[in-house]
Amino acid sequence: MPLPHHDDRLAVDEALDTLADVLEWRTTAAGWITTTRLLDDLAAAHAARDYASLRATTSILENSSPNRTTPIGGEPTGPPPAPTRDRLNQLIHSLEQESGPTEDDEAGR
Repeated sequence: MPLPHHDDRLAVDEALDTLADVLEWRTTAAGWITTTRLLDDLAAAHAARDYASLRATTSILENSSPNRTTPIGGEPTGPPPAPTRDRLNQLIHSLEQESGPTEDDEAGR
């Protein structure tokens, strides 16, 4: 099903880009808990087709990106735990289903 507007497609595309980045993150256990909560918010916004919330949550997720280094003596970091990776993949698949043309595109606008 096409998205209503071009801006909505941009929101979906930005979320997809961010989720691809998250798959590469290395963060602490606490960081993954926070990330998983944001993924739940992103999924809820997508399910409701609330593209303003999708954009806002994507921005928050982008801004929560961990540093790629761990300070000496810092808490260990790691890739997404399996449940988080599964959630990421489900979201990516769901969003990819909407990443096609918009109603505006189909109407020739």
